[in-house]
Amino acid sequence: MADILYKKGYPLVYYRNEKGTLEMEFFIEKESRIVPIEVKAKNSATASLNNLLKEESIPYGYKFITGNAGINDKKMILPLYMAMFL
Repeated sequence: MADILYKKGYPLVYYRNEKGTLEMEFFIEKESRIVPIEVKAKNSATASLNNLLKEESIPYGYKFITGNAGINDKKMILPLYMAMFL
């Protein structure tokens, strides 16, 4: 995933808060807004992404998994291979 984002020209940004309760693999900028990206090996819970998407300033987020595509409120769930289309 990091290779794909880097080749698309996105800087690689990782975030973890001091308490370790919020961790996000990547952030990208789209239309002058920050978009969080979570990558999961399986379709497991995404507590950090869910918490970030509660913020009004974050329009949507991506969750990349090995499964199928879907949408859950502001979260777009996509198969890993679709990262090349960001």
